Amino acid sequence: MGLIGRFFRQFQRPEDSFLGHAAGRLMAATTGGRNEWTLSLLKIRPCDRILEIGYGPGVGILLASRMVPEGTVVGIDPSEAMRKQAERRNRRAVREGKVRLFTGNIEDWPGFDHSFTRIFSVNSAPFWTDRIRVFQKLHGWLEPGGLIALTFQPVGKDAPDPEATCEQLTDEMKQAGFVRIRRETKPFRSAPAVCLVAEREQSR
Repeated sequence: MGLIGRFFRQFQRPEDSFLGHAAGRLMAATTGGRNEWTLSLLKIRPCDRILEIGYGPGVGILLASRMVPEGTVVGIDPSEAMRKQAERRNRRAVREGKVRLFTGNIEDWPGFDHSFTRIFSVNSAPFWTDRIRVFQKLHGWLEPGGLIALTFQPVGKDAPDPEATCEQLTDEMKQAGFVRIRRETKPFRSAPAVCLVAEREQSR
């Protein structure tokens, strides 16, 4: 694989290398709008406990932590390089215990010591290897009445069809127990982004 191919591979799982950190810096410079839009769909409250899956360079973590002055933000990402960048970007919040960042695969992650009121992910869900199993985990980690938002933005001629991806993700979320699933779309310069917002049903 050539240098260009190795570089573009970093956007799926950045390595702890020069190319991985360069990809992270590029993501940090270009993903703010998608993260901000995704968070705006979650009706975040000051005391929410938020989980981000695939936090990358930590831009979404930073935005989320500013929205919950009385809450907390937790993130999990498979890349050690991204954890380092995200910790630098959120240094103060990490030091104060407001933000906790973990490195690992969501498919293998055993769980957390508390539930969450909001969960979000940007350009991560299409790469999960066993999505139904992951959605079942997320459904279990989300409080009844909690909201989840999953954003993806297919870019390039070889990108998967957004309509088919949206239908597949919606079906998998339904199988995991999520309800009131709706689709939101927002145009961006590179390509439109799609966000699926869903809820864990309130306990009766």
